[in-house]
Amino acid sequence: MRGPEDVIHSPVRDTVAASHPTPAGDPSAVAQIRTGRAARRDGAALLRRLAVVALGMLATFGTPTRATAQDQNPGGIQLTPEGDQITLAVNETTGVPVKDFIKLAGRITGKSFSVNDTEFTAPGLNVNFIGPYKIKKDEFYNFFQTMLYIRGFACVPRRTGSNEIVEIISFAGTRRTEISAAARYVAFEDLEQYSSQTGVQILTTIPVKYLNATNAVTQTRPFFNAQPAAGGTPLIIGALGDNRTVLLQGFGPQVWAAYQVLKLSDVPPVAPDEETRVVKLYSATAEELELVL
Repeated sequence: MRGPEDVIHSPVRDTVAASHPTPAGDPSAVAQIRTGRAARRDGAALLRRLAVVALGMLATFGTPTRATAQDQNPGGIQLTPEGDQITLAVNETTGVPVKDFIKLAGRITGKSFSVNDTEFTAPGLNVNFIGPYKIKKDEFYNFFQTMLYIRGFACVPRRTGSNEIVEIISFAGTRRTEISAAARYVAFEDLEQYSSQTGVQILTTIPVKYLNATNAVTQTRPFFNAQPAAGGTPLIIGALGDNRTVLLQGFGPQVWAAYQVLKLSDVPPVAPDEETRVVKLYSATAEELELVL
């Protein structure tokens, strides 16, 4: 610490004092010098603050092109918007990590997704396809579900509307039972909108007019009972009530296909064709033949 004499004889202070000679006993001159010193101190502090702000802006916006590219193309996905369509391309050798593909889906669809990081540690989970893929933006969610289904994941919607969040669950994970337990009920009139949603399980009831529901279930089940190779669950089909309702649960395309089969089969029975002819008898009477026929 400087002593009293160091402070008094400081070169800086002496220079300032020399450039602003103070007439002895002039209070106004002393006040002016003090005001000037305060202004210089305030100006220096302002310059320091401006420098800090400028450095912060440079750190944030110094490389706008690179940041934008990373936001639009996570994981090396090439995304090219063309009106209401988008074109996607990935490295055909390495593909793209599933988690990065989910991030891209969130940006394109506006949906919120929930994932369990421990389910993405297994090798070979990258999403891959050959060549550029062009698709309408409003159909991307269906394509996204299909690619995740191929890699062994299902989409489980939680809540509805603007509050919906889609949980991504592995067929091989600890929460796999949630995939079927959380199946969403869909009226059979609305099934077509789920016909391409490969990764979402739905539940519906199909009324039948002419079919016996139990017989329909027995005859239909063998065609939908195979275990999916991706690790999902086969279609669940059953009869309800007075044999006039069929219950279906499975992934969107499975339920849609079964519904189409039932709808085509649920028709009135074909009545036999009847024909009346008059036959002339030569060796017997009508009464005699009536007993035989």
